[in-house]
Amino acid sequence: MPGLIEQPTVVRAAGNKPKRIEEFAGLVNSGHAGVSVARMVSPAGWQEAGQRPEFEEITIVLRGMLRVEHESGTLDVRAGQAVVTAPGEWVRYATPEPEGAEYVAVCLPAFSPATVHRDDEGTQPVAAPGKVRERRDISRTSDGSGGQRFPLPSPTEVLTSTRRAMPLCLSHRQVPSRVDEDRGRSYRRPTC
Repeated sequence: MPGLIEQPTVVRAAGNKPKRIEEFAGLVNSGHAGVSVARMVSPAGWQEAGQRPEFEEITIVLRGMLRVEHESGTLDVRAGQAVVTAPGEWVRYATPEPEGAEYVAVCLPAFSPATVHRDDEGTQPVAAPGKVRERRDISRTSDGSGGQRFPLPSPTEVLTSTRRAMPLCLSHRQVPSRVDEDRGRSYRRPTC
């Protein structure tokens, strides 16, 4: 039976100005460890410290513009666009435009203060202890423009790849049982 999440939990945000984070699913509101889904409303001029999280983050901008600074440059993600960041990748988020921004962030596994690894305020990007990550090629685009967009697999690749198998329903949370070579994570295959 589907489970209703009646309301989000408002979570304290990092940054130089107040930002509203409403967690619908995740460790705080629903107890989900494998994923978190949160709606964010950031004011004009908001910026947080850089971070090198252990989770993948998919962010969909609903209104305004979200600036994503990374080790190779900056992306301005506007309403109707999304950005995907990989685990171990250094990023810093900001909303510099006058209207601020509203966006939804999905983290896999769920966001946790213990796994976000924020930089100290005012410092430059730091390497994760004992880790050097190779950057992914993000230059392939469907329109051939060569812009920096995340290379999404085709629907056939998603359906036929056992290494990318994800649970098809929320009742089958991810639990360790096999290693996903692409991302170094472990997942249980869904039985539904």
